[in-house]
Amino acid sequence: MALVTATSVLVSRLTVPALGLLVWFLCYLNARFAYQPRSARKLAAQLSCLAGSVCIFVAQVQLMERLTPNDAYGVYFFGFIMVECVGGLIVLFSTLIRERTRSRQRLQAVSIGNQVE
Repeated sequence: MALVTATSVLVSRLTVPALGLLVWFLCYLNARFAYQPRSARKLAAQLSCLAGSVCIFVAQVQLMERLTPNDAYGVYFFGFIMVECVGGLIVLFSTLIRERTRSRQRLQAVSIGNQVE
């Protein structure tokens, strides 16, 4: 059992949300890559974004277990899961919708340009 100090609680409660922002950013990048032309490099980048967000999520849980065990098994953990997952899904789907709209607009612009010529 780890010794819980005020410093360890502060470090945990600052780094876990900061890492959560990094997970959300990787979800954003993953959604951006979804509507770009496929290539081996884009697929590798998309898979690395997914793997990176999973690894960071596991690191967040391990960090909470090591620094503040009460947070890892209490009400704070439920809130953490809700904010992390719901926030990630909101970022992912809003970016997917925006990228789909951009892709459609590009296709319409190309088809209008082809009709004019």
